[in-house]
Amino acid sequence: MNVFKKGSCPVISRCTRCCNQYHCPFCETYKTTSQLSIDNHVENHLKLAVNHDDFVIVKCNSHCRENAHFHCCYCPATVIRKVQLITHLKKCKQKLTIPGQEAQSPFLHSPAATAPLSTISAQTSHVITQAPPLSCPMAIQTSSSPVTSVFQSPAMTQFWTSPLCQPLQPVTTCPLSEAPFPLSASTQVLPSPTISSVLVPPEQPTAKRSQPKKNRIRCDHCDMELNKKNLRVHIRRKHTTVKEAITLQRHLFCQVIDSKHGIFAVAKSFSAPSIPIHVQKKIWGVNDKVMCELDQCNANADFAQRSGLKPFECCHLMSLAFCPKDDGNAVNLKEETLNEMVKEKWFGESRRDACIERQCLANKDDVPLSVAITFAGPSTKKYISVYEPKMSYYCRLGRVTVVYDSKKITWACPCNKTKQSCIHKAIAKWHLFQSQRALFQKVKTTERIDSMQIPQQQSENVGDCSDHQYPPNDDGIERIVRYLMKNKSLPVDLPQNLVSGLQHGSEFRHQLIPEETFCSECEGNHVLSEPIIITSRAKILTFTGVVEGISTYYKVCSNCSMMYRYQEFTDGIHNFNDHLLLSLHLCVILRNALQNHTAVSRVMSILEATAKAKFPSKDTVLHAYLHFEALSSHVYSYTCINCGYYPKVVIMDLHKKGVFSIPFSEIATPPSDFKGDTNIVSFWESVTMEMIGRGFLSSGRKNPFVVCPSYDCWAPWIGPNTRKSDIVLNTEHAKLQKTKSCDVPDLDVTEERLGDELFNLKVDAVRKLCKECGLDTKGSRMDLVLRLRTEMQNRSAYDKIFQQIWGASGGWAVITCPCGIVYSIKFNIRAESPRDFADLLLSWKHFPNVVIYDFARGLAAHVNLRKADSLPFSPHEGRLAEPTTANIQLAKEGKLKVNLPWLKNKKEEEDINCHPLTGSSEHYALYDRFHEFNTKDPRDALRRIQVVPELCGWVNTQTAEQLFGSMRKNNYFLNMLTPSGHTFLMRNIIHHYNTAQNKNMEDSLRKIVSPSDQLTFNGYGQIVLGTPPQSLNDSERHTCDITQIDQVHCPSQGSVIDMTALRNVQPNRACWMHPQSSDQIKMIENALNEKESRQQFLAQVGATILNRSDFITLGHPNDVEGTILNACLSMVRDIADLKNIKVHCFSSYVTVTWLPPLCADPSANLPDHIAECDFILLPSWASNHWMICVSLFCLNYQFSLMQVTLRYFDITNSCIFQESFNRTSFTDHETKKQRDVFA
Repeated sequence: MNVFKKGSCPVISRCTRCCNQYHCPFCETYKTTSQLSIDNHVENHLKLAVNHDDFVIVKCNSHCRENAHFHCCYCPATVIRKVQLITHLKKCKQKLTIPGQEAQSPFLHSPAATAPLSTISAQTSHVITQAPPLSCPMAIQTSSSPVTSVFQSPAMTQFWTSPLCQPLQPVTTCPLSEAPFPLSASTQVLPSPTISSVLVPPEQPTAKRSQPKKNRIRCDHCDMELNKKNLRVHIRRKHTTVKEAITLQRHLFCQVIDSKHGIFAVAKSFSAPSIPIHVQKKIWGVNDKVMCELDQCNANADFAQRSGLKPFECCHLMSLAFCPKDDGNAVNLKEETLNEMVKEKWFGESRRDACIERQCLANKDDVPLSVAITFAGPSTKKYISVYEPKMSYYCRLGRVTVVYDSKKITWACPCNKTKQSCIHKAIAKWHLFQSQRALFQKVKTTERIDSMQIPQQQSENVGDCSDHQYPPNDDGIERIVRYLMKNKSLPVDLPQNLVSGLQHGSEFRHQLIPEETFCSECEGNHVLSEPIIITSRAKILTFTGVVEGISTYYKVCSNCSMMYRYQEFTDGIHNFNDHLLLSLHLCVILRNALQNHTAVSRVMSILEATAKAKFPSKDTVLHAYLHFEALSSHVYSYTCINCGYYPKVVIMDLHKKGVFSIPFSEIATPPSDFKGDTNIVSFWESVTMEMIGRGFLSSGRKNPFVVCPSYDCWAPWIGPNTRKSDIVLNTEHAKLQKTKSCDVPDLDVTEERLGDELFNLKVDAVRKLCKECGLDTKGSRMDLVLRLRTEMQNRSAYDKIFQQIWGASGGWAVITCPCGIVYSIKFNIRAESPRDFADLLLSWKHFPNVVIYDFARGLAAHVNLRKADSLPFSPHEGRLAEPTTANIQLAKEGKLKVNLPWLKNKKEEEDINCHPLTGSSEHYALYDRFHEFNTKDPRDALRRIQVVPELCGWVNTQTAEQLFGSMRKNNYFLNMLTPSGHTFLMRNIIHHYNTAQNKNMEDSLRKIVSPSDQLTFNGYGQIVLGTPPQSLNDSERHTCDITQIDQVHCPSQGSVIDMTALRNVQPNRACWMHPQSSDQIKMIENALNEKESRQQFLAQVGATILNRSDFITLGHPNDVEGTILNACLSMVRDIADLKNIKVHCFSSYVTVTWLPPLCADPSANLPDHIAECDFILLPSWASNHWMICVSLFCLNYQFSLMQVTLRYFDITNSCIFQESFNRTSFTDHETKKQRDVFA
């Protein structure tokens, strides 16, 4: 059936043997109950068919070959590609034509005139054996008599195209002597109608066709194996550094939708299928507007603007230069057609009236109601652009694209789900019913049907060799834990060879001995003891199984009794408790599994079933993974690369189902003088210590570092660059007090939410809850819910009901930016209240200009009551306009518009106490789209998103809800953890989520820049191209943005910053030996305090973050890390810049490459403006110190300027002053003057 004559297409009818469906005659798998679907399916087959002479050759999907293929109509050969078949048919037809005579049949076989039949058979043996099996094959043998031609009748068509199930049988030969008539050179051998005649070689009847050897090659760039002919295209698409320009030959398909307002439909990407999007390019008239509706394109445009690339346009807007003219053949929808659809019951009269009303509105606004998009594919989908007057997240330019899939009989609109109807789908049906009536002839339902039914494929105990006990007591464990946190942290990006290199047991070390030789706690070099064995039966758990027979050891200091165990990651393993070790490869797998909502226990169950081996306890493996994450040096930045450290707009919400068990009776009341101030660094460090301490506890031993929920020591997490200081607010203890006036909104909203959740409980659960509260348990569920609502006025009953519905804790609250990045997370102990979000916002360094929350009125009232002197939410108490009757009525009708242009472009004249990114000091509290109609206060109409054109349709107010939709898949294992385990793992999961989101955004931005361009961050944490544009003057930039110093331990920091700001630093030799002030000493002690976290953020120089560990390498007699050395030189350069002296600093990571063995060329690292510099700083490392060499190009000689003694230093706004300099002598007076200025 795959080869037939033109005009004789097979007739399709319902099956009467196995089912009542339509079967495709060309493939075995496709079945459907829809006549329209089978017609479209067969039509696609015919479009892909090859038309040759009078024959149509359709691609065969049967089991003749492994892949879909074409059958030749002249020979048994099969070809996969269409182009190859056309070439093959031309050659095959020439071979089968009789010399000097036209071919009498398309199946004519014409071997050479002088070739014997046996030769012909031998030459075609590899082809014939690939033919479909025969039911009764026969062969013809002959003597040396030559045969000029052998003909086959057209009856052979069915043989070549219909595969049979029977295997090839042995050949039965027939001698010529028994032939019914003599065979001559001109004789035609015509087979019987029931017996197919085939030429088969007599000696090799079962010979197999030799498969052509595929020419495969590997790509040098990505090591991918592919066909050699595709290599050039692969390199051009994946590895070329040249961006293909938008030209007449290469541009996105586009079409005019609304020529008056400049609305166009453009293909979303170059790859098929061509999904259309809307763009607007109106550069005429008064209100010109150029915009693309894709979020990524707008993010790229913002990035380009921040980087100074003003003329940037996305590929969609650039393709409009090649858009064809409007043909003016728009479909004018008629009301008679609509009445006919109502008569045929496609939809009701109410929908008809809505369509007519929308058409009148479109005519009034002079826009087309519906336009068919012709360039989009595939052919089975119809795209209709429909007018929508209201701006929303799915309609940003006044148009909505409705998609009709004629294959699946489904309608899709971005405003709702597939099976739900809407006004846009009705208008699209109206359009297609008038323009393409055939689509509606045999289908009378819009419900989705499963048209494709494809069959599924089957797929030892502690060594007592010494007097010391291991593990030690609680104090000893604390010393070890702090040592591990300080010296044994794992890098964030593990080396790939360690992650994937070790997989088998023979590759791991079996003797794990600590590498320490001297005690780090004692002064002097106290040698540690010989290795003492802990156990010889430790196990290494890998992705492929368990490696047993591992011996672990520890060492002890005889002076201070400090113990050291094996805790190295360079061997590709992570030590948990000396008895269980995890391979780093497995740790990364568990991390990725958690990101995909798969619990550690489930991964372990899968590995056990696969390896058929007994693995350690699942809880133990979970604790080992948490131990691994606790020792990883993560920087929980919680910031977005697009919005920066201080987002202008934030969305807040609560994840009610993310809870942990907590006994409220055991939570102590906080001290009376407690005001809610909590040290965020100390709290999370204690949680980390608990995770690490689990690796030293034997069975049944209590963890000395356990963190229990409490009101005075329970902190949220806010990014270090976003929060004011390490002291943050957590005033949940105020929920224990009696209800005050400022807390009334809190209780009201939580009672309302609890009442809503009561309806989700089963009747038995509600009845049991009434019994526990001492209420009557008789009646319907509505009666029971009403009794519980009344009883919730009592606070104790409220808490009891809350615990029954939500579990124990109050869920976790988040603040996200419009990009979906989480900035703050707070784990509530009690029920949600606006107080929780107020604590987070008041802990931020810069209050957002727009806050979107589902109870905006209560949030604004609560924050303004707590900060009555400053009123953070103002003007109009966070409303968008003054709450007059006229404004309220206009807002309800959707006619009020309040523009906030500083959300797009920063104010030129900044307000006092303004937001750094907007220049505005206005702050508004708005409702999200799903809760804006829940309020009873009519003034809340002024808190709606659609009032602000800069927000309506451009800010997704459901980013938090979408985050919860993903994270609620983790509740089944997170809610079973302890409070500290829950908070630690949740913060870690959110951190990896943020990192992945930022990575995706960065990858998208890199697609629009050259590979050689460098992406950096400006002073506000926003990603920019190259050097960030200077929005502030130099003195303000260095004072406000370069440095952020910890404020917790330095109460008088303001005066120090003012005294040591870069603009106030003057050269003076007297300061070299001048004693430090008390404030400076405090900051030095804080920076060098090794008892504090080494990862604590202390300062920022440009885009470089400096932690305490960096300053410790500079302040103690250790090897200096190159990062802080580069930061010091950057400060020297900035000070010189303020004195109008141009200085260029080479990176310490660059200069070392000039030395052996690399011996790189220094001239390759010289900038273009090197000749304009007055000084060049060249840091060069020598034994035990750095040498800083200065080149004075204006005087044409070089000299050694200073030798820095790295012992003591002073942190003053990130300016580092060394204690002593070994200065050279100067003879030239002008040189001395320049030296003083430079110092």
